[in-house]
Amino acid sequence: MNSNNLYCVMNTKGGVGKTEITKALAYALAENGEKYKIYEFDLCNSSYNYENSEYFNEDVAINISNTEDMMNLAKLTLDYLDKEYNIIIDVGGGADAINVSNMLAKTNFQVKYIIPVSKSLKSLKNVVETIELIGKDKEIYFVLNQVVDPKKIEDEFMFFYGNKKRQITSFKKQFNYPFTSLPYSVFYELSDAYGMYIGDLAKLSQELDFETAANQFREEHIIKNNDVEGYEQSFASYLNSIDANLVTKQILSNFSVLV
Repeated sequence: MNSNNLYCVMNTKGGVGKTEITKALAYALAENGEKYKIYEFDLCNSSYNYENSEYFNEDVAINISNTEDMMNLAKLTLDYLDKEYNIIIDVGGGADAINVSNMLAKTNFQVKYIIPVSKSLKSLKNVVETIELIGKDKEIYFVLNQVVDPKKIEDEFMFFYGNKKRQITSFKKQFNYPFTSLPYSVFYELSDAYGMYIGDLAKLSQELDFETAANQFREEHIIKNNDVEGYEQSFASYLNSIDANLVTKQILSNFSVLV
């Protein structure tokens, strides 16, 4: 059953992972049986036009380059009131964040704000700026972006967690909002190169076990066509799918707090 949430992924700084976090959120919603639409309020980007994706295409993603036009609110409200979709707003940095914040301030919608957090101390100043823009009393979640090793997350995000030995104050305790993380993986970019999302890449190994896949590739490429190169390419794609699937499992686990 669709819960009709309104999410806003926002940070006043560009390049901190807003779009990748939006994709992960949409993927988690889809795998939870939920429908969604993405409003990308960004003058500079159009990030969701995949050629081979079950999750992202022009039917679910709307790019809005003129973020000052308040009639955007009319379009967004129509979809929100329809109650068929979760709405995810992916906001560019700088003026885009200010414009969308002003737009949402005109409503009484219950918005779940998601703020990406990166590893640098300097970027935390933008997180504070974003909180002040949104309002400290709003429903806010942090997502620690691109975690390489979950077991060493406190070292990776030292400025977020704090470190007594190095006399670094905990940012987390200062604001105390709930948080989760997005795992790092080269398979985000690899799947992009295939014209798909990492969740699409993972599906092959989800649908076929190893032996079934190997037999299928053997039948198709070796027995029928004597095509060793085609067999090896299909086999490599399957191995990539296995690794991508490990990442998607982390995404679904970590983002359950949001969906």
